[in-house]
Amino acid sequence: MFRQISEELIDDFCRCGKPTVRKTSWADGNAGRRYSACEKYRMLGGCTYHVWVYPRMCYRAQQLIPGLLKRAKKLEEEIARRKKWERLMLLAIVGLIVLCFLKVPSLLLSVPSLLTIDGYGLCTIPPPLIMNPPPNILEKLLASVSDLPGGLHMGLSTSGAELDV
Repeated sequence: MFRQISEELIDDFCRCGKPTVRKTSWADGNAGRRYSACEKYRMLGGCTYHVWVYPRMCYRAQQLIPGLLKRAKKLEEEIARRKKWERLMLLAIVGLIVLCFLKVPSLLLSVPSLLTIDGYGLCTIPPPLIMNPPPNILEKLLASVSDLPGGLHMGLSTSGAELDV
């Protein structure tokens, strides 16, 4: 059978009996031009049946299309490169977050004393200051937090100082 496309008749089957398929040429001279060919055209064991479906494009289109194709390919490569970089940054951020969560508990366990009010940590007091405090430091510390409502009292233990409400 035949089909009429534009001004030409196109075969439904090639010379070897296989159905024809419609393809698009992306070569520089014929970029965007459609043709009908054997489904195994340019393959091992395929025939060489090839018929142009549409007439040649104008000279200006032949000049523009290859440049546009190259530009689109460069942009697609840039997008792929940026997506790869984005995945790498996301992986680095997740790694840092995991590292922080693994590191913070070990830091809290390594500090023997923690100044707390209502169970919330305010600041870390190094162990030498708790074991051998300078004169009047505990009174100064108590005076600085005495403005808080509910009245505070100071308790000393071997692990450090704690303020209780």
